Amino acid sequence: MTFLEAKNKEISNKEIKKLYLEIAPKLKGVAYRYCKDESKAEDYVHDAFIIIISKLHTFRAESNIKTWATRILINVILGDKQKAKFFDDIDTLESEFEDNADSTLTIIANNEILSSVMKLPEGKRIIFNLYVVEGYSHEEIAQMLNISEGTSKSQLAKAKQILRSIYQNNRYE
Repeated sequence: MTFLEAKNKEISNKEIKKLYLEIAPKLKGVAYRYCKDESKAEDYVHDAFIIIISKLHTFRAESNIKTWATRILINVILGDKQKAKFFDDIDTLESEFEDNADSTLTIIANNEILSSVMKLPEGKRIIFNLYVVEGYSHEEIAQMLNISEGTSKSQLAKAKQILRSIYQNNRYE
């Protein structure tokens, strides 16, 4: 029985374990990009997986189950961040910035990018991950985080500026 067949039925522990083994590695990678702490990332995956199992009957198979699960995970992470009033320090700049960092970012090796991204302040890192890695638009990010599109754009621009600076500093070391 596939997960899609099981979604309208009671699923067994064996099927739950199979689903977990299939999607957990991807979810852990996503969670780690947001929180920089393996233990916290695992907690987020655990919390998300509880929701995934309880909401499996709502999965419509319009997308891949990993994509659906990733969205749930991101909502869990962002919900936690909002509960902690994490975004109190995000300023409300409304100006738009040009995207000048793309060529710089493509030069850096993947592990260097991840290492550099992990050095970003948490709010900027979250917006960077949502926009660059996950592919959300500024409008979607603004809705998810309850901020303005301008704030999302400015935080992304600042994140890219920091990454550019990190790259420049690493180049000369």
